[in-house]
Amino acid sequence: EGDFTMLALMMYCGMVPYNFMSEALARSTQSIVSAPNYVKRVAFPVEILPLVMVCSAFIHAMIGCGVLALGVLLAHGSLPSTWLLLPVIWIPLVLTMAALALLLSGVGVFIRDTPHVVGIAMLIIMFVTPIFYPDTMVPPRLQFLMFVNPLANLVTNMRKVCVTGDPINWVSWLALMGAALLVFALSSHWFVRIRRRFADVL
Repeated sequence: EGDFTMLALMMYCGMVPYNFMSEALARSTQSIVSAPNYVKRVAFPVEILPLVMVCSAFIHAMIGCGVLALGVLLAHGSLPSTWLLLPVIWIPLVLTMAALALLLSGVGVFIRDTPHVVGIAMLIIMFVTPIFYPDTMVPPRLQFLMFVNPLANLVTNMRKVCVTGDPINWVSWLALMGAALLVFALSSHWFVRIRRRFADVL
């Protein structure tokens, strides 16, 4: 029973970030297309639309983290002190999702099949990320994916800080944080340049 409980907690640590990513990207691709009236208002900051979708998905993810905390409490009787790191390890993925939301919402205005492509991509990501299996099952030659994939990194770190109480890989976290900031800056710059064309297309 203990092994089953641990397995369930480990899998749930994978599902919470994955569901956040899936919801944030799926909803952001349609966020601008579904609100043409806001787009045509010159003074309205259109970038709010996809970012609101990310915030909404993040709130749902935090509710999931609350359920996870309850599960860990029931299984172990207390929460590891490493739970304090939970907000920190989420930052790179949230920033990356905000960047991708801006990018995909803009692309979705011009390419209406973007949601279908995102759906297929999320299915692929589900299987290449250690959600239903431990990261130790990843072959050594592919371990670098745990380092560069923000979703895989968060899943691994959530299992460490929330369930086992182990320290996280700070080198990987810092690298992903730097990459997330860069991608967000580039996406924001691209969005600002392209948004003036939204009203013409919609």
